[in-house]
Amino acid sequence: MSSKLFCSPLDYSGSDADRINQALAAAAQSCGIVRIPRRRADALSDRDFWLIDSAILLPANTTLILDNCTIKLSGSRLGPGFLHLVRRPRRRHCRLGGKMCAADARLRIHHLDRR
Repeated sequence: MSSKLFCSPLDYSGSDADRINQALAAAAQSCGIVRIPRRRADALSDRDFWLIDSAILLPANTTLILDNCTIKLSGSRLGPGFLHLVRRPRRRHCRLGGKMCAADARLRIHHLDRR
């Protein structure tokens, strides 16, 4: 088990969705916690918000902490922003914000607003 307390997309490169997915993958192999803070400006963009251009898959047993951040969907062609994969034969995906995820998913989302 890793000694990291949480994984953050700030530690990865690529599109915003890629960075969040990489943090989720790392957390699934270690601490199980992803903290998404306000996006920092970088060489690719001076935005302070995360711009999601593809769906984010949330693994079971994940704690997602939205720490004073803004996440926006980039286009109208994009479906649900966050998907949770549930390993059950008849119900593979459920939306957050729409239907509740399966009780056995053990998915926790916390929003910290420090404004």
